[in-house]
Amino acid sequence: MELLVIRYARPFLPLSRFFSALPAALRWGVAALLFVGMAWLYRHHSLSFSTNSDYANSLLQGDAIAHGNPLLNHWVMTTVSYYTTDALLYGIGVLIRGFDTVLLHEIPVVVYLGVLVSAMLLATNAARRGAKRNVWGAVVVFASIGLPLGGLGVNFMIGPARTCTILYMLLMLLLLDTPRVSVPRLLLFGTLLTFTLLGDDFPRYVIVVPILLLAALRVWRDRAAWKTEVPLVCVAIGAVVAAKVVYALMKLVGTYVITDSFSSQVAVIPINDVPIHFLRTIESLQVLYYANFWGETIRAGLGARVMICILPVSFCFASWYVLARLAKAARQPVQAIPFDRVSAYLAIGMAINLLAYTFTNLTTNLGAVRYLVPFCVFGAVLLGRGVSRGVFVRRRTRVLALYASLVGALFTLPYFLIAVRQPSYDPPARRMGEWLVANGLREGYGSYWGCAEVTARSGNRAHIRPIAWDGANFHTFFWGVDSRWFAPSVQPNFVLIDPEGFGTPPASVIKQFGIPSRTEQQFGYTVLIYDRDISGKLIVDKLAP
Repeated sequence: MELLVIRYARPFLPLSRFFSALPAALRWGVAALLFVGMAWLYRHHSLSFSTNSDYANSLLQGDAIAHGNPLLNHWVMTTVSYYTTDALLYGIGVLIRGFDTVLLHEIPVVVYLGVLVSAMLLATNAARRGAKRNVWGAVVVFASIGLPLGGLGVNFMIGPARTCTILYMLLMLLLLDTPRVSVPRLLLFGTLLTFTLLGDDFPRYVIVVPILLLAALRVWRDRAAWKTEVPLVCVAIGAVVAAKVVYALMKLVGTYVITDSFSSQVAVIPINDVPIHFLRTIESLQVLYYANFWGETIRAGLGARVMICILPVSFCFASWYVLARLAKAARQPVQAIPFDRVSAYLAIGMAINLLAYTFTNLTTNLGAVRYLVPFCVFGAVLLGRGVSRGVFVRRRTRVLALYASLVGALFTLPYFLIAVRQPSYDPPARRMGEWLVANGLREGYGSYWGCAEVTARSGNRAHIRPIAWDGANFHTFFWGVDSRWFAPSVQPNFVLIDPEGFGTPPASVIKQFGIPSRTEQQFGYTVLIYDRDISGKLIVDKLAP
């Protein structure tokens, strides 16, 4: 017996009937025009953002994949590999249009469009075979995440920021969004989950764990449910194991390594710090929506930013609503549960995401708001399903949810229009890279934050290798690099000091590498140029296995 009994929402506004009455060809034509128009806007919006070495590394990895190193052998990744979620996409981009730093903007925009379309489909997916889609679910999703500002704008418009991971997770949920999950869908789900886990562990917590929890509830309430739940649980757990096996096999052949896992940096906060971390979580959600009004002076526009907060508040309500009814259902007959499987997964995943962010050290600075982006995307989908698929039982609740998203979008729209009109950002790293190439400087050292972007902006013709100062000496910095960059055959003859001087104090550079033959000041950078190979002065650490 199915646990989930779905109550369907009838269209409650005439626009749904209007769209339904249009010819199918016209509807698809209008949708295609809107898609192309928004793609152009998003691309222009993305070009106004600055990039850094984290983003440039994905492009450099993609270039390595496109030029004969598909498994990224010899590469040392950061805390998360993003191999299958970002690097491969950049590799495809390089194969299609060559090495071009505009890919740092176009690839994230394409991925974000995929997220937006998948989320809209998931919000309007017919609850039963043959049923019509309710357009208002898609409207809610677009109103909630289709005008990205603040933290959402940064994380959607440039990457890596788990946007591709979110896309894959939405596709997984689309595969499960049927009354009965067929064997082909199960196999596709398992394959996609395995593929994603090779690049990012995040789906383990917001996809696999919700599947296990809901399956446990179903089997506990109805012993016969094991026939439908056990196969799904086995596939989910099998995908986690398969990802580890595949990576072990890749290491035997030769692939990337991760020397510092993300999990090793996360810690549970002391109980006394819970109140302040709770407040930081609230502030983080506001930052994602450019709605952080705390500490601002009373002025025009402040009220609009207060009203934008209605969007993250609506997501919290949607998750609480489903979880509360799920808890109530655990004490009632099976037939009384009024929401579907995927909506339950979304609500549980949102709760896990929010609790993990609040009760760990992720909230220590607002730069970590990217970890809450899945909460916002899942929340937009859940809110859309609440409006279009009857997850919200009462019609009044559905209407309020719809208008809450529309009001939030109404106050977001002016800021978004201002943002997309910003001119494209011309990074100093581009001019610096071109200057190095023009002056024949092809191999050098620099800090992590000053090297990868300059390397990429030079068209991968001037190579700056990251080094780190430990207070006494400069060492190799194995973080987002190909370890072969420090081979004896590489003969660097300059040190690049970025405008912030991060990690490469000039006096320390001179102390270790000697007095340069000349020093140049260009575009905010300092270049210490030598007339000899300086690699012998660098302490080359042994790469951990």
